[in-house]
Amino acid sequence: MARKKININSNPLEAVTIGRTDTKKHGWIGVLFLFVFFILIIYFLPDIQKAYKDYLYNKAFTNNYLNTNNTTENGTNTITNVTNNTENTENKILNFTDNESVSIDNVTFTNVKFDAGLLTFLASNKSEDEVNLTDNNYFIRLYNENQEIIDTLKINGTLKKSVDLPFSFSLNVIPYKYSISKILEKDYDLVMLNVDENNKSAMNCHKDNESILYFFEDDKLYKLEDTINYSIDEDGYDNAYSKYNALSKTYENVTGLSSIFSDNTTSFRYRLSIDYNLYMQKFDNMYYYQKGTSPIKISFEMKAMKFTCS
Repeated sequence: MARKKININSNPLEAVTIGRTDTKKHGWIGVLFLFVFFILIIYFLPDIQKAYKDYLYNKAFTNNYLNTNNTTENGTNTITNVTNNTENTENKILNFTDNESVSIDNVTFTNVKFDAGLLTFLASNKSEDEVNLTDNNYFIRLYNENQEIIDTLKINGTLKKSVDLPFSFSLNVIPYKYSISKILEKDYDLVMLNVDENNKSAMNCHKDNESILYFFEDDKLYKLEDTINYSIDEDGYDNAYSKYNALSKTYENVTGLSSIFSDNTTSFRYRLSIDYNLYMQKFDNMYYYQKGTSPIKISFEMKAMKFTCS
C-alpha cells in the first residue's frame, strides 16, 4: 500500500479574518434605543409612582398594618396604618328606636337618642373603680340608611362608681343607626404625611379658635405648638382672655415650654410650644399627647373630637 505524504507546517499560528462588523453603521442604533428608553421612563415616571403607591395602599389593607416610605412627585409619604372595620359583639349596629343598652367591660351605655341635630346618651360605671373613658378609647360610630359610616365620635370623660354621666354631641349629619365600641390603635385609619430627608413630618389639627401643630420624627411625636386666637366680639372672649393669660404666666421660665400671650386690644393670641425632649411631665389636656405618640393615633382621635387634621 502506498503511503500518503503529509506536510506539517511548523510556522506560528496566524489570525485569519473570516468577516467584519460595521460598528459605525449599527452603534448609533443602540445609543438611540437607550436614549428613547430613558425618555419614556421619565415621561411615565408619575404613572409608575402612582401605580406603586396604589399597590402599597392595597397591600396595607390586606396586611392590616404597614409602615413604609414611598416616593411621589412631591416628596416622600409615610403610609402608617389602615382601618380594619371587622364587626364584633361590642360593635353591633343598632337603630335609635331599638332602645337597647350597650355594655363594654364595666361600662353601660343607655338611652341613645338623636333629635333635632343632637345626639344624647348616658354612660354608667358598674365597677368598683373610676373608669377613664378617654384613655380606654370608647367611640360611637354613626351610620346612614345603608349602614355606611358617616361619623365617628370619641367618648371622653371619667366615670365614678354608680354615677350616670350624660353626653351630648351636636351633629352636622343625620344618622339612622349607631354602634358603640372600643377601637384599638391598630384599627385606626390610614395616615399619609409628607416626610423630609431627616424623616420628620408635621400635622396640623384645627377647630374653632384652636390650631395645634404636631411634629414627628420617625413617626413619633417630639414637639407641639398650640395656638389660640380670639376676637373681642366673639362669645366667651373675656373668660378665654383670663384663662390663657394666666396659663401663659404659669408656663413662663419652665424648661421645655415656651409660652406667649399677645394682646392686640381687639383680639388676643396665645401660643404654647412643648419640646418633649426637655419637658417630660403629662399635661391635663387630652389634645396634648405624650412623647412618642404616633400620627395614626393623633389623627384618628382628633378627627373623632371634631378637629380637621392635615
